[in-house]
Amino acid sequence: MQSLDLTKALQLSHGGRELAAVAHLGATRWQAPAAPVTPISAWYCTGPGRIPIRCLAADAVLSGGNVQRVPNAGGAGALFDLIAGTGSITLTDGALDLTPDEYFRFSNVASNAAPDLMGTTMFMVADMRNVTSDQYIFGIGSPQTDILLRAGGNVMRFNRRSEVTNQFETVDIPLSPAVAPVRRLYEISVSAAGPITITMNGDLRGSGSHPGWPSLRAWNFASGRNPVNATGLNTLVYDIASLVHGGEHDARHLDVRARLNELHGLGMAT
Repeated sequence: MQSLDLTKALQLSHGGRELAAVAHLGATRWQAPAAPVTPISAWYCTGPGRIPIRCLAADAVLSGGNVQRVPNAGGAGALFDLIAGTGSITLTDGALDLTPDEYFRFSNVASNAAPDLMGTTMFMVADMRNVTSDQYIFGIGSPQTDILLRAGGNVMRFNRRSEVTNQFETVDIPLSPAVAPVRRLYEISVSAAGPITITMNGDLRGSGSHPGWPSLRAWNFASGRNPVNATGLNTLVYDIASLVHGGEHDARHLDVRARLNELHGLGMAT
C-alpha cells in the first residue's frame, strides 16, 4: 500500500479555511508527518529548566588561526563567553584542541560572579586523548573550586574551600567502568540537596554527595585553580552546555542529551 504525504497536497481555500484536496488513483493510506524536533536553542534562557550556557566549539572566534573566545549562545549571553586564557588554542575537526597547559576563563565576569554549577547539569562532548594524568575540568571561582578527573579515569574529584574553616573539602566519586579515551557525552549533575551524579553517554558511572555546599562557582574551564600547573584537559572539546535544575529539567535533560547525541554522532540509543 502506498503512503500519501498531505504536506504536498494541493491546497484549496474554502470558507476562509484551507482544505487539503487529495486525488489519487488506487488505494492510499494517510501518514502523519513526523513531529518537528525542538532544537536546544528553544530552551536558551535563565531559570529552572533552562540553558544559560551553550558554548559550541564550531562557533569559536579565531585570530591568526588561534581561538580567542567561544561565544555563549545560552540564556546568560556574553557574560559567560569562554575567553582563551592562552594564545595557542586551535580547532581540530570542529573541536577545541586543548593540551594541559591551555585553558579558558569566563572572564567577562569576576571570580565571585562566575557560573555556579550548584543546582545544574553540565554537559560536555569531548574526546580525551588519554587518562594517564589528572585532568582538571573546572576550577578557581569564589570560594576556590576544582573539578577533575583523576589519573586512571576511575575517580571524579570535587574540591571546594570552606568559608568556615578555610580548608578544602573533598568529595571523590568512584567511576565504574573507568573513563576510556574516546569521544562521548559527559554529564555532571550537582544538586543543592547534596547528590552528585556522573553520567557518560547516558550511562550512570558514579554518584555521591557533597556536604551541603551553598555554591560551586567555576571561573576556569579546562583548568584547576592554578593554570600554571598545566594540569588541564588533554582533550578535544566539541560542545559545552548547562541546564538548571527545577522546572522542566528532567524532561529537558533527556531532550538535550538526545540533541547532542544526534549533533555529534555519539551513537547513543536515546
